[in-house]
Amino acid sequence: MRNLRLIIEYDGTYFNGFQKQTLPGMVTVQNRLEEALAKILNEPVKTVVAGRTDTGVHAVAQVVSFRTSSPRPAGEIKHALNALLHGAMAIHSVDEMPLRFHARFSARSRLYHYYILNREEPPSLGRSYLHHVRHPLDIEKMREASRFLEGEHDFTAFSTSIKEVKTAIRKIEHINILQGTHCAEKGKILYVPFEALYREGIILVELKANSFLRSMVRMIVAVLVRAGLGKMEPREVSRILAEKNPGLIHTPAPPEGLFLVKVDYQEGDSGSLRENNVP
Repeated sequence: MRNLRLIIEYDGTYFNGFQKQTLPGMVTVQNRLEEALAKILNEPVKTVVAGRTDTGVHAVAQVVSFRTSSPRPAGEIKHALNALLHGAMAIHSVDEMPLRFHARFSARSRLYHYYILNREEPPSLGRSYLHHVRHPLDIEKMREASRFLEGEHDFTAFSTSIKEVKTAIRKIEHINILQGTHCAEKGKILYVPFEALYREGIILVELKANSFLRSMVRMIVAVLVRAGLGKMEPREVSRILAEKNPGLIHTPAPPEGLFLVKVDYQEGDSGSLRENNVP
């Protein structure tokens, strides 16, 4: 039995999220990927993922692992997948991993980027990759609100589906909020397409945590935007955390602006049995 790791990229616009669905007409990343793997390896394949993304959410370097008894070389599997998927997703690498490696449970942290276009006019190009906010946002108020979220907290109020987890306690390592013109000097890559057209108005919210609850990033962004618009005081974030009531946030920010950028692993679990080419 072999354990393989895939690093994949996909545009969430074309998928009903990552997780496999059985409802007719539901096209998910996991459905397409497992179907392609089954054809290539001539056996059923069950994949596990570092972070399940919702409908409309994108991934730059999603991590997937699966076990197979097929002897087919990893390089051949990569090329066959890219040919069979026809650009629905891009397979950056396929690596042989130790059997103990698990895409989800071996992960130490996840890094997400969320892109806001803050200007009066809505975007024409790149609408599937930006959250348009027409009224001016106060970046300092957003940063002040974000400080209350850093560290370890119970994030029950920041999830749309808390029943599927044993605990809502998560640890946010950092939340960085940058304007597009300052991203280059901070060494941040903007993954949003057509960013040169909107650079003056782009706001990047970067979040890194050990793991995230369902819709947690989007709920956080919704609160930060409310603070930036002056609809709530930054210190109210503490009350939302304490009351553990998702109804206080109303609606998550739209999925279009969200990108899973990177997954980090425990030392000893990040390397492959061959050369590691993870972005």
